[in-house]
Amino acid sequence: MKKIKEKEITKLEILESINRSFSRIEKKMATKKDIEKLAISTANSFFSLEKRLDTDFGLIRNDIAGIKNQLSGTNKRIDDISLNRVKYEDFDKLKKRVEILEKV
Repeated sequence: MKKIKEKEITKLEILESINRSFSRIEKKMATKKDIEKLAISTANSFFSLEKRLDTDFGLIRNDIAGIKNQLSGTNKRIDDISLNRVKYEDFDKLKKRVEILEKV
């Protein structure tokens, strides 16, 4: 087996190592300005999303109103057909009566 040399580390070296680590961490940490920029960016994103949703919902409302109008028009046509058209049964009865009258 290899013998591992044990290096003695002084307190000063430990403190310098800790300080280097903390200084690297401090550089990576966000500053107050970074957080404010992120908050502003997020707020702007929400506002633009809200505008797009308002526009999209407005278009959907218009589409729904158009569909309702089409349905009411279809209902009116169905009512018109049912009220103004003669049933085949009634037509056949009238046809027979007319044929009898024409023979006379």
